[in-house]
Amino acid sequence: MRLVARTTGRRVLAGPTEATAIGNILAQMIASGDLKDAAEARALVAASFPLAVYG
Repeated sequence: MRLVARTTGRRVLAGPTEATAIGNILAQMIASGDLKDAAEARALVAASFPLAVYG
């Protein structure tokens, strides 16, 4: 991620390493009505996991 940030000159945010599993759970939560939409799912992830910031 550091290389991408350095090369592009942009800030890069890296989320949890378990992103695939978390995404599957969130999709199921949206389908079951526990979460309203993808925006609510993103907010839940942001509040639940630390983000690494590069650049």
